[in-house]
Amino acid sequence: MKLNVFEGARRIALALGALWVVGCIAYAVFAEPYASATFAIPGPGEPPVKAERCADDDATAYTTAKTSKGHSIGISLCFTAHTAEDGRRLVPYTVAPWEDARRTLDEVSGAQSNERQLSPAALYPALREADAKGDTDRARKLATLIQALTTADKHAVWIVSNKDKRGSEEFEFNARAYREAKDGIARAMKAAADAKALPLWTQAPEVKRPARVWLMNEKYSGEVSKYTREATERFTIGAKDMEGLEALRSRALFDQWKLALQVLAGGLVFGWVLMAATGWIVRGFMGITRGTDSRPVT
Repeated sequence: MKLNVFEGARRIALALGALWVVGCIAYAVFAEPYASATFAIPGPGEPPVKAERCADDDATAYTTAKTSKGHSIGISLCFTAHTAEDGRRLVPYTVAPWEDARRTLDEVSGAQSNERQLSPAALYPALREADAKGDTDRARKLATLIQALTTADKHAVWIVSNKDKRGSEEFEFNARAYREAKDGIARAMKAAADAKALPLWTQAPEVKRPARVWLMNEKYSGEVSKYTREATERFTIGAKDMEGLEALRSRALFDQWKLALQVLAGGLVFGWVLMAATGWIVRGFMGITRGTDSRPVT
């Protein structure tokens, strides 16, 4: 039996083409499309927001999340760096303890405390001065204000020390007493101010308390690394962002099919051109005319 190299080559090419088609379709069907999203976390206690990419001085972490349909999405987390007073770009890793306490009290009272934070100790010299001068009206108004401040401070200390009891009757009792004391402070302040009983230093313009007070450090520091690790473990996605992630995964699946079909078509075209060019060259060396597999018998 005479060996037909060209017929064998055609059959091998057909088999390889079939394998190529099966492989490309299998990739499109069975491979999990890669979809990723980036979220920025401005600081401790702040909700994540969608972002395009992380800045160079941000701390970063990576995790995965499941969409509502159970599909995996790669998540890049950017822990935003902020400019410190000395000009360095640092990453916040915790809410400052005093600010954490103030936030708790603001939540209990239902409003942010922007007024000047007076203390009983700061007002005692003015009270003693009023007593020494026999200014009973001023002394009475200052004593009322000091009493309201003392009561508020007592309940504030209990609330901050017992945050974990929120929702209990004891916590609600102290929260209500704290709110009443704050109202008493406002009334006493107004009465003292109207009577010009307050010391002059209390009348200086108050600088508004910043919305966020954080402790910060370099992005590779131990404190920041611990915070980013714990924040990554706690990371969850809201319902609104979840819909966007599902749409992102659908686009990734479409792109995967598009790529598979492009590779499929490109591979088949390349294989056909390679086979045709190889056959043309070999026939030329062997003196075989085009369209035949052997030299004509003479």
